[in-house]
Amino acid sequence: MYTILTLYAVLVLWIVWRAGRHESREDFLIAGRDRGLFQVTCSKFAASIGAGWFLVYTAFGYRYGAAIFYGLASYAVGYLLFAWLAVPRIWAWGSGTRALTVGDLVAERTGTRTAGHVTNAMIALTTLIGVSVSVTGGAKVLEYLDVPGGFTAAVLITSGFTLFYLLLSGFKGVVLTDVLQALVIVLFALVIGWAVARKPDLMLALAQENEPIKPTIVAGLALLGFSFLTSSDRYQLTYAARSQRAARLGMALPLVFVLAVAFVLVLVGQYAKLVYPQGEADMAFIYVLTQLLPHWIVPFGLALLMAAIMSTIDSLVFAIASHSVLHREWQSPERAMRWAMVVTVVLLAAFALLVRDMVDITLLSITAQMVGAIAMLYILAGGRSARTFFLALAGGLLGALGGLWLLGIQPLLAVTTLLGGTLLLLVGLAQGRFAAARGR
Repeated sequence: MYTILTLYAVLVLWIVWRAGRHESREDFLIAGRDRGLFQVTCSKFAASIGAGWFLVYTAFGYRYGAAIFYGLASYAVGYLLFAWLAVPRIWAWGSGTRALTVGDLVAERTGTRTAGHVTNAMIALTTLIGVSVSVTGGAKVLEYLDVPGGFTAAVLITSGFTLFYLLLSGFKGVVLTDVLQALVIVLFALVIGWAVARKPDLMLALAQENEPIKPTIVAGLALLGFSFLTSSDRYQLTYAARSQRAARLGMALPLVFVLAVAFVLVLVGQYAKLVYPQGEADMAFIYVLTQLLPHWIVPFGLALLMAAIMSTIDSLVFAIASHSVLHREWQSPERAMRWAMVVTVVLLAAFALLVRDMVDITLLSITAQMVGAIAMLYILAGGRSARTFFLALAGGLLGALGGLWLLGIQPLLAVTTLLGGTLLLLVGLAQGRFAAARGR
């Protein structure tokens, strides 16, 4: 089983060693701003799919069958709108100002460094909550597969190995290893899909009656599009692109592969339902991988999950570190970043070992990303008022806290957060128009 994992680890280390040998400061901090379409596409695809993704979408396939694509269609709309409308502006503004963080862009647009510092603090905190989902979820998946040492070892191995190669080559290493990880995810997903497709009773599985998809699932996937507005890895990968075309297409094309992998997982979920009708939907992927497929496929599945875990963790750990320390001048930004990444990984590992409730962490992560969504939408739409930006940001925070107090931790928190941000954004816009009218 471990031969394939060892080969994968050796390839990752070889890539980062090669990348780090002749690396400039710009390479370490933002991958040299010269990444082409292929690398941007692979990096975004790899970062989009965490280990928990395989469990969730196989569970969706188990429960709803092909109907889950109604939800994925609404998700795709947000994905493409961000790529086609927001990314060209982010790339142009980022290139003009040599931006490294989301806060750099906000500071340039509003003309105040305070707005940039607040944005970076918000991004670092929300990304920290988000990446904890990937660490915890990935470790739980590996624990189910009986990795020696269980959950604790899975947390320490995945986070420790990711930190090691981040320290060697920075953001350039993130992008280059994501290319390998994307290829691993696609290849091994195809292997698993091929094995399921060869089952003689697959057509019977696809003819099963499924639960009607809940409107809240469709709405929830649609709302995820707002979280892209505060996704730090999307901004930094856009800054790293060689051209506006590479950035725009590199953010749009991964959707094709995301949907293709989702299709494979729906097949896996439907087959699991046929042979495992009384089982837990959330465990369908693990059950099919370990019980229903040939044993030689299990190592491929384990390598796929490791690639999915690390491809998500590396970009987000780098984002947290950069948004924590790159708001100020350093004699050696690389050294500051390395220390920040060490601290980030230690905090993530400790959090994962202490808090294992995936449902609550996931809901809090989505809500946290929505806090600044309306404020960032205002900036990307061309807004330049720091006052209006802060009002929208405060509205998102009040909406999140108010929803948490009234409703507790549940999916509707995303709605209250977006409503709060929208209401105070409208207040800020009205105040701006009133002030302009008085000035005339």
